[in-house]
Amino acid sequence: FPLNDFMANLAVVTLVMDPTDANVIYAGTGEGTYNADAVQGAGIFKTTDGGSTWTQLAATANSSFYYVNRLSVCPTNSLILLAATGTGIWRSTDGGASWSERYNSSGMEDISFDPSGGKAIASGNSGQLMYSTDAGVTWNNASGISIFNRIEVAYAASSPNIVYASADNNSGEVYVSSDGGQTYNYISNPQHLSGQGWYDNCIWVDPTNPNVVVIGGTDLYRSTDGGNTWTDIG
Repeated sequence: FPLNDFMANLAVVTLVMDPTDANVIYAGTGEGTYNADAVQGAGIFKTTDGGSTWTQLAATANSSFYYVNRLSVCPTNSLILLAATGTGIWRSTDGGASWSERYNSSGMEDISFDPSGGKAIASGNSGQLMYSTDAGVTWNNASGISIFNRIEVAYAASSPNIVYASADNNSGEVYVSSDGGQTYNYISNPQHLSGQGWYDNCIWVDPTNPNVVVIGGTDLYRSTDGGNTWTDIG
């Protein structure tokens, strides 16, 4: 049932929960996939009562946060957050009260801390593929995927050196990294994205089994052998 139909902005595209306090949730707004009917957001909203009331984070009430495409909370220090936005990668160390830009690039789509909280990965809609070894303070370019379209990335939580990527190329390709997202190798071409990978593109890894992967595009596909073969489950 609706908790709130009257927020300042309802274009919520990403939600993350504080791992130490389930009442604290962050909502990023703005559909940053450049479709013709995309709805502009109004930054990041935060609740401390499980979603009953929401407050816009004042530091995000500006054009740098019109499109907050993905949020991630550090699993070992919940005051540290990362945001992938339409203007780049932003980082907060005080629960969203203030933010600093750590990487400037239009169209950042995905971002995630690794389970230790000391590393992070990110990707964008123009082939950006990044990794950080200092919890998102500085960023480096990953190698192994040379495209200029959208890429989505996901850690294998039980084996965080393994990172998978879903790339909008040849109707949908899948890659894997064995060094925490620094270098990637091609696995397969399940063609799960068809011609819509710029818009619908997601990837998820089973937190207990690094060989079980689910990808989403025009349909959902599942692999149990590390991305080599896929079954349509949608």
